[in-house]
Formats: sequence, C-alpha cells, structure tokens
Amino acid sequence: MPTSPPGNRPPANAGFTLVEALIAIGVIALMASLVLFAMPGPERQARQMAERFAAFVARGGEESVMTNRPLALRITAEGYGFEARAPSGWAPTPPGDPLAFRRWPQGVQATVAEGLGPGQTEGHALVFDVLGAASPAEVRLASAGQIWRVRVNSNGQVDVAPIS
Repeated sequence: MPTSPPGNRPPANAGFTLVEALIAIGVIALMASLVLFAMPGPERQARQMAERFAAFVARGGEESVMTNRPLALRITAEGYGFEARAPSGWAPTPPGDPLAFRRWPQGVQATVAEGLGPGQTEGHALVFDVLGAASPAEVRLASAGQIWRVRVNSNGQVDVAPIS
C-alpha cells in the first residue's frame, strides 16, 4: 500500500471533495423525503378502505345479475361479506369466493346508517336482486378520525364520499 512521505499531502485523487460529499447528502435527503411523501397517511388509508369497500359492494351487485341469484351484504363488527339466497335462507358465500367474508382493517368501525338495519353494526345492510336493483342503504366507515359514507341507491349504483 503506497504511503506518502511524512509532511506531504495525500494525492489529489484520494477521498471525496466537500462538494461531492454535499451532493451525496443532498441526493440521500431527497430520496428520503420522497419515501415519506409516498407513504399513505391515516387519511389516505381511510379513503382507500372506503373505496375498496364500495368496489366490493358494486361487485356484489354485478355478481347478483350474472349468477341470477339475490345477494345480501352482511356487516358485522368484525367484517363484511355477501350471503346468497338458499332454499333454507341466507347462506354465506364459501371461503375463497371473491364475495366471501372479509375482516375490517384495524381501527375501522362500520355502521349501517340507512338500509335494512339502520343504526346497527350487525345484520344485512342491503339486498341486490337478480336485475341489479338494491334496497337503498348507507354504510358509514370511521377510521383515523374520518368518516366516509358508502351509499347504494335503488338502482344498485354505489357512491363514496367523505362526511365532514
């Protein structure tokens, strides 16, 4: 390993210059700030949950028409899922089915504000018939200090909006 004689300066190409070090630190800081801004905050997570729930409900309406069977949305404190009309009553969709029971993410509370069981946290919120029509319903999802409503009208159309 080459060494410089005592009292002499190291070669000019040894190490980093101050400008190179500052540029490297600046690039690292920029990348760290991008990562922080890309991470979803609680408000964004609440909105995404409401949109996912609305898409699930809309899929249930479409499935009801395609399979020619009425479907009912059941909401509990633990989660939500569709049930199909069977000769003996309502039967849960089997596990693995896209409309099977799903758990709410941690911190989400759901309430049926309007529908088959208004003011309840458990029971059928709405029923889709084989033509795509639905019993009107509104489900409110509370998470991270925000409340989002998912409303289904009698035509089976699903709407998502925040509640101020």
